[in-house]
Amino acid sequence: MADYLEEYARRFKLPVRFGTRVDALDRKNDRFTISAGGNRFEADQVVIATGPYQAGRVPVWAAHLDKAIVQIHSEECKNTLQLRAGAVLAVGAGNTGAELALAAAAAGHRVFLSGRDVGQVPFFFHYANGRLFWFLATRVITAGTAIGRRIRESVRAGHGGPLVRIRRNEIAAAGIERVARVVGSKDGKPLSKTAGCSTSPASCGAAASA
Repeated sequence: MADYLEEYARRFKLPVRFGTRVDALDRKNDRFTISAGGNRFEADQVVIATGPYQAGRVPVWAAHLDKAIVQIHSEECKNTLQLRAGAVLAVGAGNTGAELALAAAAAGHRVFLSGRDVGQVPFFFHYANGRLFWFLATRVITAGTAIGRRIRESVRAGHGGPLVRIRRNEIAAAGIERVARVVGSKDGKPLSKTAGCSTSPASCGAAASA
């Protein structure tokens, strides 16, 4: 998707500005006016795409885990060198959690992936090129379609969207063990709906939020 947008901007010679804070958006007749600091822009159309997750969230129970357990939020995770030797618990089985779990498994860690199965996008969607992806995202998976509304309600309920870049079989092939959602802590260890973390505190390596 990022490659498609980059190519789109390059082909049509569109100006791209990073790090620009928009202060206000107004509409007069059929034109929009955007105020950004001392700059003003006019446009026929405006796309507001902020994303649903603006700030990282750390559950309350994380503060009660054994201090020997290294906790790393996904916002702070740069590479697997930050992890200690031993097992890794990835908390949150959405796209971010699954990607971090795969990276940890590839680095040789025993990995537990905590959370419900969020599903995955259809096979053809996974291999769609940029233009087809754009068509599906703007014409098929929208608030105006049944599938779009289901996905929207799932995201609003805090369940996250389905896996996009990763397939279930990749998670299984990597030897990642699926466990129930972590709901708290007990004796300094993560506690799932059915049981606590099956590894010792010293080896239950990282908490990664999806």
